[in-house]
Amino acid sequence: HSLRAGGSSAAEAIKVPRARGDWLGGWAPGTSTRVKHYIDPTVGPCDAAYALLGWLLDSHYSALREQG
Repeated sequence: HSLRAGGSSAAEAIKVPRARGDWLGGWAPGTSTRVKHYIDPTVGPCDAAYALLGWLLDSHYSALREQG
């Protein structure tokens, strides 16, 4: 479960749409399980999260966060 929690927390930190995070983790659409049990709100965005999960973002992304 730690992989699911880490991935969910990282996706949430970089603002991946919840529906896409649910899809990637194999959760049913609209379920609250991921939010209640897997997302750690203290996890912040990082370059690794953008590199691994950036393709799930709605807008154009880069492997590294834009500074600014």
